[in-house]
Amino acid sequence: SWLPEGGSAGFGAGYVYAELPFELSVPGLDRPFIGAIDLLEIANKGRYGTHPRISDYKTTRDFKWAKTADDLKNDTQLLLYSRVVFDWLPNVDEVLVRHVYILTDPSRPDGVPAHPQSMTIGAGVTREHADAWWANAVLPAVRDMCLDELESMDSCLPGNTAACRDYGGCPHLSYCPL
Repeated sequence: SWLPEGGSAGFGAGYVYAELPFELSVPGLDRPFIGAIDLLEIANKGRYGTHPRISDYKTTRDFKWAKTADDLKNDTQLLLYSRVVFDWLPNVDEVLVRHVYILTDPSRPDGVPAHPQSMTIGAGVTREHADAWWANAVLPAVRDMCLDELESMDSCLPGNTAACRDYGGCPHLSYCPL
C-alpha cells in the first residue's frame, strides 16, 4: 500500500510504501525471492537527500541486541531489500537502511512497556556493495543449492512442515510435495 505525498519528519515530500510486497528473480533458480519491505520512503527532497530509505521494524526485550550500523550494511535481509529497490529504481546509487527497534515488556500481558521506547540504527548501502554481495554470496549459494527442480528437494533437504501455516502461510503450499 502507499500514501501519496507522505513522509516522516525531516524526510520531505515523497511516497511512503508500507508492507510493500516484492518478487526478486534469481538466475538459476526457477522461483523468485518473495517478501515485503516493512517501510520504503522515497523522498523528493529533505535532509536525507533523494536516497530511498528502507525501514525494518524489530521488537526486542533489550536494546543490547540491536545491530550496529556496520552490521546493517551486511545484513542479509536489508541487502536483499536494497537489491529490490535498486532494481526498481535504476538511477539510485545508494539507499538508506535502518532497523527501528521497539522495546517489549514480557512481564505485561500485551507486551507493551508502561513507557514505550524505541531506538533507530541506520546506515547507507551503495549499489556497488549490494551488487558485490549478490555476486559473491547469493549467486554462489544458489548454484550450490539443489532446488532447480522441486522434486529433487527430497534428496538434498529434509522435509519440514512445522512452519507451513506460519506468518499467513507458505506461498509454495499449493504445489509443495511435503
